[in-house]
Amino acid sequence: MFPKSSVKTEAELKEILGFFDKLSDQTIRDLLVYGIEGVHHTKENNVRKITNQDLYNAEVNPLNQLMVFLSVFDPMDGDTPVVAKAKKMISGNAPLAVVSAVNPFTSDTQTEKGEQLSKIINDARTKFIMGEIDEAGWNKAVEEWTKGGGDKVIEEYNAQYTLVKKE
Repeated sequence: MFPKSSVKTEAELKEILGFFDKLSDQTIRDLLVYGIEGVHHTKENNVRKITNQDLYNAEVNPLNQLMVFLSVFDPMDGDTPVVAKAKKMISGNAPLAVVSAVNPFTSDTQTEKGEQLSKIINDARTKFIMGEIDEAGWNKAVEEWTKGGGDKVIEEYNAQYTLVKKE
């Protein structure tokens, strides 16, 4: 998201988006993750190995600030059975995934109290799954979350969503 106050023209927006598009290009991604082949790493049989850890740490690691992607499943030592299983699980779960409608929004209350609010729900979820609380206990935790600021979080997200929906 780019605020209209910072990006004044459509041309400027396209230039910024173009930069991010280039960062997503596979060649650039490889450069940001591995550095230059022959300098920072070697590649044999599709397996990359760091050739000079100090040079890699000094010249490649700082570039991770530019990454607009997650490279968890692109390990330096190639695929392992665990990575292959994780990829299979992720692709199998993809059709079931639900994107959160609040991802592009912010909430001051969530920023201030999010850790405490998350703890209430996470603890209750664990207790519910483990059978330590029943549905009434779960509802009590949700009520605690609501009174602790959750209702304000919902209000703030709804206000932003309503504004965007009108545009």
